[in-house]
Amino acid sequence: MILVVIVIFRQDGYTQNNLVAENGQDQDSYPEGEEDEKQTMPECEYPVQVGDECGGGTVFYVGSQFGGEGTNALIAYEEDEDERLMWGFHGENIQGADNTTYGYENTKILSEKGSPIATLCWDKTSYGYDDWYLPASRELFEIRRNSNEVGSDVLDGFVPFRYWSSTHADPENAMSVYFEFNQIARFNKRAEARARCIRSVSLD
Repeated sequence: MILVVIVIFRQDGYTQNNLVAENGQDQDSYPEGEEDEKQTMPECEYPVQVGDECGGGTVFYVGSQFGGEGTNALIAYEEDEDERLMWGFHGENIQGADNTTYGYENTKILSEKGSPIATLCWDKTSYGYDDWYLPASRELFEIRRNSNEVGSDVLDGFVPFRYWSSTHADPENAMSVYFEFNQIARFNKRAEARARCIRSVSLD
């Protein structure tokens, strides 16, 4: 028996097997240019300012108070992670997750304990970055505060509702920011609130 293999070539020299892009997506499943728009964004480099779109989202803070040591740009992702989620661990003291100015370590601790809301950010790899985290309470409040300076761009997609921070308060509560009333406050861990992941990029 003779086996005949037929290979179909396109005019640009690619076979049908070459139609899968390097990122694993079928190129024919997206309108021309749409996939690149979703998957690419410029790096955040000095000088950068609040309102710039880079590093996977929108810059909402530039300075040395938040985001770790040195001068940093804080970047909010373009959309919420889920509708509403509980913070979890009601009745527990979470040791080490009480940082108010840098939520990275808080998020790591919570994720290792199995927190669904923290894990959403900790496992996030959007735009090729794997250092997303749930913001600490003052980082989250900075998004709301800076919205008055740069307009609605920074608040794109945010709703007038409570958002969770990664900052533990006490066995019954964690810190949240109520975007409608520009308020930072404790909130019962068993209640539901929204979540938005952020990144910190060093500018030093």
